Amino acid sequence: PNSHWAACDIDKLAINDVVVGYPDGLFKPNKHISRAEFATMLVKGFNLNCDMDRQSMFKDVPRNNWANPAIAKAVDENLLKGYPNGTFMPSHNVTRAEALCALAKGIKCPQVDKCKAQEILSQYNDGNTVPEWAQIPLATALDKGALDNSPNPKTIAPFKDATRADIA
Repeated sequence: PNSHWAACDIDKLAINDVVVGYPDGLFKPNKHISRAEFATMLVKGFNLNCDMDRQSMFKDVPRNNWANPAIAKAVDENLLKGYPNGTFMPSHNVTRAEALCALAKGIKCPQVDKCKAQEILSQYNDGNTVPEWAQIPLATALDKGALDNSPNPKTIAPFKDATRADIA
């Protein structure tokens, strides 16, 4: 709906075919987003070309999986990573920390250093809960305004599953 806090951003992304609604005509902004869906949005959003006949990189993503090309491209571009056990877990929800890190890497802006990251994170209610691996890219995303239009702009909620609206 137009009254949703992310309506304008969702509309922009929908017009550019980065996000799509469901067959029932709804976008479902509060629905959590899987890692496979997120990989697809990243590839579309950053205009990355992917090989549609790509070999699978992960034992839980078969070559014929609908998201395999996008997952492979997102990993190739260092936007997302798999897990040490050789899986990607495509049906698992993406966390807000994973999403913010991927977005920071995708916009190709200079990363803040560790000291600046700590300074940025200290301005957030839960900045001290951001995992070590996510601190620099996540702080970079925050520095670029990633949460400015969200309903709780001073809360990162890094371990919370990201919604479709959060991604938009």
